[in-house]
Amino acid sequence: MRDVLPNLAESWELSEDGRTTTIHLRPGIKWSDGHPLT
Repeated sequence: MRDVLPNLAESWELSEDGRTTTIHLRPGIKWSDGHPLT
């Protein structure tokens, strides 16, 4: 994931086998209509 730049994510983790990425989103993110992302 060298070329990925965060915008909505505050951090991410790659599993040891490289098959799963866990993305931690920033708090307070909203959809374009203003509703919170849940």
